[in-house]
Amino acid sequence: MSEGSLALRAGDSGLALDLLLKAEKEDPENPHIHYNLGIAYLGKDLLDKSEQQFKEAIRLKPDFSEAYNYLGRIYLYRGQTEAAIQCFQKALNNVLYNNPERLTTPGRSLHDQERICQGCRPAGTSGQAGS
Repeated sequence: MSEGSLALRAGDSGLALDLLLKAEKEDPENPHIHYNLGIAYLGKDLLDKSEQQFKEAIRLKPDFSEAYNYLGRIYLYRGQTEAAIQCFQKALNNVLYNNPERLTTPGRSLHDQERICQGCRPAGTSGQAGS
């Protein structure tokens, strides 16, 4: 685990930010550094910068469910419900992540809604747009 990640876990987003920005210069293609930068910016209430970092983490690792989950939280906070739902759904679609215990409350709510609604759909439909 990197020093930046350890600083995040310790709750020191300022130190984490400094360490992670240095790490980003050394390894700009590392999605985990961008993800952790997103969390550090979130800890400083810098939502725009946090959003950019989560998007970069996803660009580098398209199946990065944790990044989708945090990005969804930002959209939900901003009232961008549809964008939030899309992010949470992408997190849930990853079979390696499809674990409700790992989702944030909004994502967990989406998971529960999907599970409940599956029994309401006509046979042969998936419930996804365009299906």
